[in-house]
Amino acid sequence: MRQASAPALRLDELYVLLSKLDRETLHGLRDAAMFTLAFYGAFRRSEVVAITVGDIEWRPEGIIITVHHSKTNQSGRIETKSLMRAPPGTVYCPVGLLEAWIQACGVQRGAVFRTVSSAGRLGAGRMTDQALYVRMKQALKAAGLAGKGYTPHSFRAGFITEAHLRGKSDVQIKRISGHRDQRTFERYIRVADLFEDAAGDFFEM
Repeated sequence: MRQASAPALRLDELYVLLSKLDRETLHGLRDAAMFTLAFYGAFRRSEVVAITVGDIEWRPEGIIITVHHSKTNQSGRIETKSLMRAPPGTVYCPVGLLEAWIQACGVQRGAVFRTVSSAGRLGAGRMTDQALYVRMKQALKAAGLAGKGYTPHSFRAGFITEAHLRGKSDVQIKRISGHRDQRTFERYIRVADLFEDAAGDFFEM
């Protein structure tokens, strides 16, 4: 039986979502950094809001984020995710947006993604994973993508699907997603179009 699961939010849809955020405000800049990081890091929503300043190692090539706990890692085994910095001129670089958010909010330690008041003031506490979902739903509505069943898990499924269809190997993708079980990993690949990346797309002329 086919399991009910969140649909993959693909790269084009991510860009539509991000285009509706006002990155001149703390709300918009935080959400853009958070959503882009969730996608390119294949994070679960509980993992995104748990990231602290100390978990991020900045390199010229990008960033390395340490994940202390996850759904598949309850023992506290240290895991890392490496995210590349996009080429200059790229609008939605996950590293660049995270950098811009941290510089704008001035956070130097503790949680990276904080609450922001309606007046635009930064809070002291970290966001909850439910607050991330609320912000995502608001952004989806503004982007005309509401009603498609997307949840924060769609970022993770979207990255895995996008990377797979772009020819990245399972090993490369798993370095980001953290999957260890191949069957679980393969269930994440959501091909939106049944004719997309079809195996029988070769013909004799």
